[in-house]
Amino acid sequence: MSNELQIYRKRLIPEECILLKDDIIVEQNEDYILTKWKTLNPKTTFSHGCSCYYLKEGFKISKFYRHDGSLLYWYCDIVEYTSRPEDNSLIVTDLLADIILYPDGRMHVVDLDELAEALEKWPREYLDDVVPQLMPVIEELDQLARSRSKDEKLAIIDKDDRVHMAHMDIHFTHSTNGVAALHTEILKESELHGFYELYPEKFNNKTNGITFRRWLMECDPLLTEALEKWIGTGFKKDSNELEKLLAYENDEKVLEELTRIKKENKQALADWLWETQKVKISTDALYDIQSKRLHEYKRQQLNLLYLIHQYYEIKAGHLPAAPMVSIFGAKAAPAYIIAKDIIHALLTVSKAIAADPEVSRWLQVVFVENYNVTAAEKMIPACDLSEQISLASKEASGTGNMKFMLNGALTLGTMDGANVEISEQVGSDNIYIFGQTSDQVIHRYEAADYCAKQWYEGDPNIRRAVDFLIGDEMMKAGQKENLTRLHHELISKDWFQTLPDFNAYVVRKGQALADYAVNPVGWRKKCLVNIAKAGMFSSDRTIAQYNEEIWHLGK
Repeated sequence: MSNELQIYRKRLIPEECILLKDDIIVEQNEDYILTKWKTLNPKTTFSHGCSCYYLKEGFKISKFYRHDGSLLYWYCDIVEYTSRPEDNSLIVTDLLADIILYPDGRMHVVDLDELAEALEKWPREYLDDVVPQLMPVIEELDQLARSRSKDEKLAIIDKDDRVHMAHMDIHFTHSTNGVAALHTEILKESELHGFYELYPEKFNNKTNGITFRRWLMECDPLLTEALEKWIGTGFKKDSNELEKLLAYENDEKVLEELTRIKKENKQALADWLWETQKVKISTDALYDIQSKRLHEYKRQQLNLLYLIHQYYEIKAGHLPAAPMVSIFGAKAAPAYIIAKDIIHALLTVSKAIAADPEVSRWLQVVFVENYNVTAAEKMIPACDLSEQISLASKEASGTGNMKFMLNGALTLGTMDGANVEISEQVGSDNIYIFGQTSDQVIHRYEAADYCAKQWYEGDPNIRRAVDFLIGDEMMKAGQKENLTRLHHELISKDWFQTLPDFNAYVVRKGQALADYAVNPVGWRKKCLVNIAKAGMFSSDRTIAQYNEEIWHLGK
């Protein structure tokens, strides 16, 4: 085959563009280029390999072989292709995060440290060109930082002549904070551990807050009016006064009124969905809502697999304790292919469920079109069960969880982000927690011992739910390309550990449904406690803490 094409490998960190002049093109067409190569430098672990450039997919997969010809591992580069017809060349830009897959099924994500810092560090030559007047200052700051620590990882200008903006900030600011208790601890113990050892006094936590007047008074006027009647108007100025509501925890009339308000808010959402999307939903069901950015770490795919599980259970005659309307509000980044595949799968499963009268009596799935703040204002007051199911350790804080609890929804979630503080505020009886802890998740990443395929093959419930994606019902209603790609993603990668949390999620969500159906008074008491304890998450508190402990304005 022709080997006239010149392939360049471009890296961002360190910045370089190298001609792969010794690589041999074995096969070439419009879809892929196959090459074989020998390592340029002597290596103890590998000597040669082959690479396949998938020109339409945005990645390159290479096989690395040991000196004896045995397979060491597969290496996947996430890349960007730039073709230059004028000189018959192809520039392959490495976009930092890479994946190693070992023959025994183990996976390891590499270069995440570079990815996390990519936008925070710049080649010195860039700054020399753009802001030359600042470089003497940055050099002096670097020398001062080096006088405080000999750790090269904490330097401002590193050995490769890159300027680390975040390092400069931490060295010379007087305060460094996370935005939830767990987030702060993770920063101290992992990403910023070296800085924490050097400056322990700088590190602190400022849990995020919400503009509760907007998300209560504007968003839920029915609830606001009721609160004014029960506890006065002081909560409008001081959100902590919401705790006065606890005095009514056993008041039947108050609990009945909360039920009525929720019912009316459900009707308002149902009317809005009919007006905007011509989607009809029952108001005599539990409203389960997951509204947030569509991202794998937020795990809409876990909710998707649950819906499929419920489909099978209902078909088998194992009926849920109550009917459920599962509502999603989300947008995906334009280039985020797997996120779009998840959206497609949710839309497809909604069609499959709607087409089955046996299942649709108990389960309905709705994806809100063009999700925005206006939609959120309709969804949040109507919600019964708030989905906050990100992989533990991945969500810095979250604020949707706060908005939902303020409007009387119960949280179903992992011990991640501000879910930790919500749990502390309301107590374990008034929240539905499941899944791995952040320590367990971090350990899995460090050990690189998670193999999704093993979970898939070892659990028939997981396998049944995942395989439904490529079953007849889904293929009739959806697109094969999107569904098969997501199916493959869950089995071969599952970066955010959906499968290990699946069974715990099914059990805990089932418990929530049972509580809602069997003990409606108890459910409403839980809702009351959540409203009463939401005051801590006002942005008034957050801003006051920043001022008192960091800004010191007016002093």
